[in-house]
Amino acid sequence: MPTKKCDACRELIDSEATICPKCRSKQKGRSSLGVIFGGGAALLLFLLWLGGSGDTPTRDPATEFENGYQSTGAEFSAEKKYGCEKALSQAETDGLVRERPSKTRINVEDALWAALPAGEKTALMSLVGCAAFGKQPADFGTSEYVVAYGYRSGQRLGMLSDLGMKYD
Repeated sequence: MPTKKCDACRELIDSEATICPKCRSKQKGRSSLGVIFGGGAALLLFLLWLGGSGDTPTRDPATEFENGYQSTGAEFSAEKKYGCEKALSQAETDGLVRERPSKTRINVEDALWAALPAGEKTALMSLVGCAAFGKQPADFGTSEYVVAYGYRSGQRLGMLSDLGMKYD
């Protein structure tokens, strides 16, 4: 992990950090709003693409089954699942998502999550669900859900299930 010195307290911190974890001062360079709105625009564009008419399988189902993926009406194509993974990777690069300890959980920067509009929080969680289950939240089973925890606080910040988004 590349490090840099905090602009205020001079402690070594992650070079991607927008806020110092020690003294909580904002760092020069890429601003939190740049991460939020840059990532938010990427999420919005991705969700527009996700909602497109590409959900019906275009390949032979037997070939998909041989490749380890069998499509049903409620599941996304393998290409859309890959797109979800790429968008989540971008959210990690942007600093919003700090870790993905499991396929159904993300750890996010608390301060950035707090500043993120509700629609973009739901969009981000929908990406996690897409990558984990290959489905839209409305198609999740009763035991399928995804959660976001604060990276620094350790608190659960939100959960998305077939019943919708719940904020803690």
